[in-house]
Amino acid sequence: MLAGLATVAAVAVSPFAAATPDGLEATALAVGFAGAARDHAFAGAPLADYGAGAGVFVGVAGLLGVALCVALVALVLRTARPSVVVAS
Repeated sequence: MLAGLATVAAVAVSPFAAATPDGLEATALAVGFAGAARDHAFAGAPLADYGAGAGVFVGVAGLLGVALCVALVALVLRTARPSVVVAS
């Protein structure tokens, strides 16, 4: 159920997210070091700067993020499952 709610939020609600800068970006602008920012190693990746301007719909990026998180949790839970020892 939680994954379903996360999916709905990622796809349906994310397009209404504020377009204003986040906390770090707003602080960088206010303090004056925003111009020192450089591209990171993954700047050319498909979802590096998601959004309407980058050509990837925000909902698609959110859906991929939810899918990756669900897969990661499933992998961790499967790996962390205690093994059953059969006494003979």
